[in-house]
Amino acid sequence: MLEPGVIEHRQGRFGRWLRERRLAIAVWIAVRFPGFAPQSLTARLVVAVGVGQLLAFIPIDAGSYVTLYGSLFGLVLPALTLAWLGAFWLLQSVRNAMPS
Repeated sequence: MLEPGVIEHRQGRFGRWLRERRLAIAVWIAVRFPGFAPQSLTARLVVAVGVGQLLAFIPIDAGSYVTLYGSLFGLVLPALTLAWLGAFWLLQSVRNAMPS
């Protein structure tokens, strides 16, 4: 049996790993496929707000490890990656709107 501190440490390490990977995936997509970004600021805002609403409705099934990791990697990771993409696209819109 694992001690509670060990379990919390492992959960923190997994959360940090997941955060780093989704950020790396989002930056890779934004840099590798710049034409994938919406052209208008309105569309970029809709993506950002839409992802926020999508995250509220994602079911996380913790019945077993298989369903837990399936829902994390199948639903949560893509949605959070899209959230980072939306944030990146909004920052690009701000950068493009600023005078040189």
